[in-house]
Amino acid sequence: MNIDLSGSPQLITKTGNKNQSADSYVLRNALKMIDANTSHSANASKKTYPYWFILNPAADKGRAKKRVDWLKKSLKRQELDTVIQLTTMPSEATAFASQAKTCAGIIVACGGDGTLNEVTQSLVHSDSVLGCLPIGSANDFFKNISEIEAEEAGISHLFNATVQPVDVGQVFYQAEHTSSSRFFLNSFGLGFSGRIAKMAAAITWLKGDLTYIYALLKVAANYEAMQANVKLHTQDGIISLDQEKIYMLSIGNGKVEAGKFKIAPQAEINDGWLDVCILKDISRSDLPRWILKYLTGKQIGESQIVYAKAKKIEIELFRPECLHMDGEVIENVQGKLTIEVRPRALNVLSSKKLS
Repeated sequence: MNIDLSGSPQLITKTGNKNQSADSYVLRNALKMIDANTSHSANASKKTYPYWFILNPAADKGRAKKRVDWLKKSLKRQELDTVIQLTTMPSEATAFASQAKTCAGIIVACGGDGTLNEVTQSLVHSDSVLGCLPIGSANDFFKNISEIEAEEAGISHLFNATVQPVDVGQVFYQAEHTSSSRFFLNSFGLGFSGRIAKMAAAITWLKGDLTYIYALLKVAANYEAMQANVKLHTQDGIISLDQEKIYMLSIGNGKVEAGKFKIAPQAEINDGWLDVCILKDISRSDLPRWILKYLTGKQIGESQIVYAKAKKIEIELFRPECLHMDGEVIENVQGKLTIEVRPRALNVLSSKKLS
């Protein structure tokens, strides 16, 4: 089988014969990965597994490119032959993952939640396994699958984890008069949080949580609530909101987005449900109180909050809006949207035992 890595830069990390050519190494390693045992255990000390790393140098406002040499050295210490591919443009990680899953069992997304989102698009409903090397800004999804902080994570968690199935959300939407669908792994935001994600993506001079706090304050200065019809398909029936003025609509597969905001405190990434948190229209002067509630996860039960677990969410917008999926921004979304859960549709490496 020919492995086509053309059209983008890639680094080959090898721990075998130093005089071996890169081309012969790629072929040998690819063939080995095709034939390798892809058992659902990630204990590298007992078995050899095929790993393929897709690294986004633009993650964390471009700071991730400084981690390439670190990753090469870390893999060499593990005596692990593998491939590291570097992305050069948006959506390239999706294409790389589509290629890699034909010859590798474990695809490691190296970046933030956006990089994970891109890789996820190619791995849902497949036998491939998603690994996470958190070198992005917020690294929200990583919080669901690890007991350690992203800042403390090396690469050892990738070899001391187990493969566990998790849910994903699928969004059907229309933007620029084109119908599309996309998966999200951690969170979906419409309205206020969609605008924040857009603003945060444009900020290059701040890092981590400060980026989202600054973006929040900038967006809040002139944001007006959106009007929408919403139907939530819950275990207890349909919850309908008709022509409701909504400040923010969040859907969580994971609990946290934008670093520290607990948009879905009761969410579990493998319970077969999506957690919906709707904040109805609020005054600008009341926003600081709500920020505190979302930071602490204490918004549930408030009269301005609708919180429910749903299998399906239907939304009808009355104006074009901005949404995000795992921080990936889509503008000018209009008309009707449908969001559905896809239970246990993705295999991930997790060092945390999921309930």
